[in-house]
Amino acid sequence: MARNLTQQLHTTCQTLLFNVQGLPQNIQDQAKHLGVMAGDIYSAFRNVTSFKEVSDGVLTSSKGQLQKMKESLDEVMDYLVNNTPLNWLMLDFSAFDSTSDTDEVPDIIPLEED
Repeated sequence: MARNLTQQLHTTCQTLLFNVQGLPQNIQDQAKHLGVMAGDIYSAFRNVTSFKEVSDGVLTSSKGQLQKMKESLDEVMDYLVNNTPLNWLMLDFSAFDSTSDTDEVPDIIPLEED
């Protein structure tokens, strides 16, 4: 179970790193550091089949790393809440068919006819 959870944590942090491209460098650096810490935790649990196999030192160290990760994620989330990039709010127009032969602009909101 711990192996699966730490693997999911590592994968999620790698996805976060990919998705923060274009944000300020300090946010990207925090995401990169999160990925490194998640990788360290995953490495500690990768070959474990039971918690009995994990030393108290590894558990204590992992707990400390998880706390640091939480603090970093809180900072990233705080930035995103207060500075949502405009391109994340824009409508994706690539879904509209631009190869149509007509010059009509498609109705996004249907108009009621009298």
